[in-house]
Amino acid sequence: SYNDKYYHPVRGSAMGSPLTLIIGNCYMFFFEQDIV
Repeated sequence: SYNDKYYHPVRGSAMGSPLTLIIGNCYMFFFEQDIV
């Protein structure tokens, strides 16, 4: 909640989910390839 209002995320995954860690690592791998 923020300022007594509740918001629903439109996209993303649950915080602390094991799948989130894997997806984040894959995303950063490809993101870093574009920079370097």
